[in-house]
Amino acid sequence: KCAGSAPGPARSRSAIAIAPNRRKNETKLVDIIRKIAQQWRTLSPEEKKPFQEASVQAMKQFKVDFQKYQAQLTPAQLQQQAMERRQRMAKRKAIRKKRELTVLGKPKRPRSPFNIFMSEHFQEARGTSTQAKMKSLLEDWRNLFSHQKQVYIQLAEDDKIRYKNEIKSWEDHMADIGREDLIREQTRPRKKKVPAVKDTKKTQVGTSGKLSHHLAAAC
Repeated sequence: KCAGSAPGPARSRSAIAIAPNRRKNETKLVDIIRKIAQQWRTLSPEEKKPFQEASVQAMKQFKVDFQKYQAQLTPAQLQQQAMERRQRMAKRKAIRKKRELTVLGKPKRPRSPFNIFMSEHFQEARGTSTQAKMKSLLEDWRNLFSHQKQVYIQLAEDDKIRYKNEIKSWEDHMADIGREDLIREQTRPRKKKVPAVKDTKKTQVGTSGKLSHHLAAAC
């Protein structure tokens, strides 16, 4: 959707989404989807066919409507639409990457002294919203004496050591399973440069040519 333009056509629905929902009284969306999926799996191919055909027709209609919608947009709106699409794709890619790293057990990054202080005192912090609590904690942190901050500084240093050890073990494991793409650039094993083999024939020809030139000059 672009700023200043009419809303685009609604996306087409899949066959399972078109199938009648017999569990509308469910309160949670996850429960509704789970029940519909279970009902869909129990349908025979003949029972699924009308919904699949309706889904195909809906996709065709969506493409027609989308082309009409695109034709109404100005070049600036099309450019804005393309930029928003790239941003959405980049965000989805980042989310998928984060989930993958979580599944692979990548260690959490070390926390700063203030982050450790904030996690310990967040519940009793002043303020009703998260932003207000963080603001009050920042004020409390700035008012701490040096020896009070030193406790959290030391905890942060210990956390750095923890992260350094864990990330090394994790990256070694990633290298073992062939996922060097997840290893930090500065810790990747450097590929040995193969020394260039000189062409001896060209060298001999070049040397002979130089020698002939010197002999001719001497004569």
